[in-house]
Amino acid sequence: MKKIILVSLVMLLSLTLISCSDSETKKTTDENKGTEEKADSKVVEEKKDTTLESSKKQTYIDKLDKIKVGLKDLDKLYAGNTLEMKGAAGQEYDRWDVALNEIYGVLKTQLSTSEMSALEKEEVQWIKDKEEKAKKASLEFQGGTGESLAYTSSLATTTKERCYELVNKYMK
Repeated sequence: MKKIILVSLVMLLSLTLISCSDSETKKTTDENKGTEEKADSKVVEEKKDTTLESSKKQTYIDKLDKIKVGLKDLDKLYAGNTLEMKGAAGQEYDRWDVALNEIYGVLKTQLSTSEMSALEKEEVQWIKDKEEKAKKASLEFQGGTGESLAYTSSLATTTKERCYELVNKYMK
């Protein structure tokens, strides 16, 4: 059955080639083919640019998701004593802060000067808000062993949220 189909295809291809033997038809076909190839090439280039942009954004979403999943290694510490929980919160905050700085670095290369300037102003305000939010969270445990834990946990959570926000809002 496969041989019959293959033979039929070969014959069809042969007949098509024979019918295109007229030089004028061939010349027109070649010209059209060249134009089509140029147009196809342009479409492929545009798709590559779009894919690169969306893949950069998706790459960072994936990185952030991996950090989130990777935090499972801190579960043992979070189940421990207050000192261990503080250490876990500190490690979590550090991981999100490293990601945030990396994202910010990428945005510096992607955004225009005016966009970057606006983002820098926004970032200064965000840092103030992050610190205020952490301070407010820690006040619930003022004077207790959980005060610094609540502060650091709040910093970690707010920084994680900011990572996703920057990627989704600004990354190209």
